Amino acid sequence: MAQDYRVTLKDWIRQATGTQDSDEFEQTGITVLSISPFPEAIILAHPPENSEVFILAIQVDALDADVHPTLLRNVLQLNCDPDLLPGAFALEPQEQVVLYRWVVDLPGMDETSLQNVVGNFAVLAGKALDAYRDALPVAAAPGAEPFGQAAGALRA
Repeated sequence: MAQDYRVTLKDWIRQATGTQDSDEFEQTGITVLSISPFPEAIILAHPPENSEVFILAIQVDALDADVHPTLLRNVLQLNCDPDLLPGAFALEPQEQVVLYRWVVDLPGMDETSLQNVVGNFAVLAGKALDAYRDALPVAAAPGAEPFGQAAGALRA
């Protein structure tokens, strides 16, 4: 018989946080965790259909409707940074947010492993926040051309 990962996660969340609101998690698959001293809320999401993974995420930034191309390029470069793996940045245009997320396998995990994973994610998410802030494009003067590009030249 297959393990019901949603119920298992709900039980682990209840034991780790001491809260009784984990029943909502069983229905929605989403809960918010607070890990001291990490100041950001950590979102734990479990996809439907008894998925064998769960996702940890933090909201890094709000996203403008017109995303600056430099921001897109910088976020892609951050996703290649080995210091930030196995996490990755994700731009969610419909929700207009930038997330940093980490997908974690459930098979073989126990409650202690979950607590360690969440703690490790909090540390890595702090590094990701700093890296993202360093990667934000500097506002250019109106009409300014990117460095090294002639006026009117097309970018590849």
